[in-house]
Amino acid sequence: MFYTDAVARRERHIGAVSKTWAMTTVSTVAMLTATLAAMQTAQAQQTAQVAVEEIVVTGSRVVRDGYEAPTPVTVIGVEQMQQQPVQHISDYMLKMPAFSGSQHTSSGGNEISTGRQSQNNLNLRGLEVYRTLVLLDGNRIVSGDVNGAVNVSDLPTPLINRIDVVTGGASAAYGSDAVSGVVNFVLDRDFTGVKGEVQGGITNYGDDPSYKVSLTAGTPFANGRGHVLVSGEHAWNKGIFGAKASRGDFWGYDTTKIIPNPAYNAVSNNAVPAFLVRSGVSTLLATPGGIITAGPLRGVNFDMNGNPGTYEYGALTTSQFNVGGDWEESDVTFYNQTLANKVSRQSYFARVSYDVTENINVYANIIHSASYGYARSKLDDQLGNMTIQIDNPYLDPSIRDRMVAEGITNFRMGSFNLDLPPIQTDNYRNLWSYSVGAEGDMDAFGSNWDWKLHGQYGLARSDLSGRLLIVPNFRNLAIDSVRASDGTIQCRVNADGDLTNDVPGCEPWNPFGWNNNGQAAVDFVKGRAQLYQRNTQYVVTGGVSGEPFSTWAGPVSVAAGIEWRREAVSAGNISAYCPLCLTSSYTAGNYKGTDGSYTVTEGYFETVIPLAQDQPWARQLDINAAVRGTSYSTSGYVTTWKAGLTYAPVDEVRIRATRSRDIRAGNLGELYNNGGGGQSPGLLDPFRPGSPPVSFLGSTTGNPNLDPEKADTTSAGIVYQPQWLPGFSASVDFYDINIKGAVATVGGQVLVDRCFAGETALCSAIIRNPPAVGETLGTIKIVENSPFNLASLHQQGWDFEASYTTALDRFM
Repeated sequence: MFYTDAVARRERHIGAVSKTWAMTTVSTVAMLTATLAAMQTAQAQQTAQVAVEEIVVTGSRVVRDGYEAPTPVTVIGVEQMQQQPVQHISDYMLKMPAFSGSQHTSSGGNEISTGRQSQNNLNLRGLEVYRTLVLLDGNRIVSGDVNGAVNVSDLPTPLINRIDVVTGGASAAYGSDAVSGVVNFVLDRDFTGVKGEVQGGITNYGDDPSYKVSLTAGTPFANGRGHVLVSGEHAWNKGIFGAKASRGDFWGYDTTKIIPNPAYNAVSNNAVPAFLVRSGVSTLLATPGGIITAGPLRGVNFDMNGNPGTYEYGALTTSQFNVGGDWEESDVTFYNQTLANKVSRQSYFARVSYDVTENINVYANIIHSASYGYARSKLDDQLGNMTIQIDNPYLDPSIRDRMVAEGITNFRMGSFNLDLPPIQTDNYRNLWSYSVGAEGDMDAFGSNWDWKLHGQYGLARSDLSGRLLIVPNFRNLAIDSVRASDGTIQCRVNADGDLTNDVPGCEPWNPFGWNNNGQAAVDFVKGRAQLYQRNTQYVVTGGVSGEPFSTWAGPVSVAAGIEWRREAVSAGNISAYCPLCLTSSYTAGNYKGTDGSYTVTEGYFETVIPLAQDQPWARQLDINAAVRGTSYSTSGYVTTWKAGLTYAPVDEVRIRATRSRDIRAGNLGELYNNGGGGQSPGLLDPFRPGSPPVSFLGSTTGNPNLDPEKADTTSAGIVYQPQWLPGFSASVDFYDINIKGAVATVGGQVLVDRCFAGETALCSAIIRNPPAVGETLGTIKIVENSPFNLASLHQQGWDFEASYTTALDRFM
């Protein structure tokens, strides 16, 4: 057993862990606010009056106060956001437990093949970002992803007046995809004046410096009949890369993992736990200088200079992990952890509206955003899938002698490949959204009605790229080197060592140790995977709402409308700009692109019917019901519905309950993905019993025959608004979301095991390497997977909310 310089450095960092947990962010904020001449004293008085009124939110298409809605609604006001200035508006929302699983710019550098790095996608209830419907002023906005998730950093955050979070039961009112709920960003469309913001921050260790500047202006024109809004924002942060902060403290040191229990067997020994929680866990498939992972030389470990030693395995090992022993030597988290990505973004917004008549207002909006994100992912390692021949000139002679004694001509090895830079991605995104519309009110059928028409075109362009290992260049050429007759080391091309047909530019690679390979060797085995993607969205909507008649308990409210939209994605000619992607030559990415489109036509009707008002047994009793018909060009027609009840037995207490059917059809990626993916470790091949686990390429393709997911959502709760404390409200709600036919993929191990068990239809998804000398079956190279309606998801929990508002003059 030996310790490298890197491990010695790690030991010094262990004692600094407690310090890194104390890392905080300090920021300075300067608010620059000016007022146009139009903001006179009378308007200031009017604003003050509005501020103390009850906030009205849209928990449904029928407007009700958040605590009165049958479906729980959380309202985040602009005042709350201003009290905690953040770099991205999603940073504020992530403070809410319901969004804890969201994708954000501090999520690290993974998701290479999906291209989701450096985005801010909201994930409500932990049911994935594509099951949360994100709206701007009640309208959809184009996604830059094939999964339909909206990057909320594209929204005009300086003009956001409030955020309404509707938790569940929202598909019938708001549309498909709202399985876990809706997040509606509401703009201050009447803002008048000029306001600006300058914000900067840095951690107390000097990491991740950041700044944000914005400027917003609004003014009426044409004697108040029109209104113009413009806003711009620029934000930047440097990011934090590597496992050490600038002070040198090792913040990434946490090796506690959930690992499979090797003693567990579903048939013969299912009384023991299937999984174990252990600390001091690391991979057993690679080390910094390389480790032999199988055969009679298993456990031979090479130091920085390529000298062999012995790796001490712990008392517990699985197919992928080692617990105890020399676990520190193979702890990959020391090298590749990333805390925050580098992000630079700009967003611009313009809106003009005009009152054509007293009852008709027309408007036009333009949104443009541009962003660049740099992310560093894992090391470009090889986990037990490097084949080293006995005549490799870099091999230590003592190991060659042992191979001769054992009668073997090659062995399998894994390495962190420290001479290679880690996987890095550069993602450029641009979004344009153009919308026009008209809204107003009219008298019809003896009642006054509000109406709205809205049309929108959105375009999102993505340029995704990653610098990655070219697997054929590395495994088949660079690491398989021989010594030529002139004494130089060259790449082997033919099994007999004939170098006359050498691959142009091939540079031999020393796989033992590190600091042994130069830039020319790195350039030969590294390349750039690229994807140019274009998402488009067309939306046309129209709706009306009003109170056409009354019952004995009050007016009946109704809302109805229709929506048509088209979603499309194109990846262009990948063979022209990334031919190696089409042959799955990279360790990740391997973009095949997504090309396809679908259309959706929807119609909805919603009503609130009062059944009792100011009765001895009920201060209020309302029924809220909604139904929506949705027709997909891909999967046909489906109906969603909602039924809710609010009951106030006394003035201070309100009881509410909702039952709904919500849906989500397959998104563009799930339907039309042409493939792509990255290296996945640790698959055990039952067709090669006794062989060590090796990494393989997991590739996902679309399935155009998907059916819509169906979710049954139940929520019930109590609201308390005491008269003895005016302005105080509190609620507690239980929710239960049960998704049937959820769109998902099975894991590579499951697919291989089911093929081995006799499900031959799945075997075509397994692509193998050519068998090595003496083998009858090659190792697994690629496992191709497609999503199916094969899973069920069940999520339940409790929501607690409380708020208190009062006039400040009560304390003066």
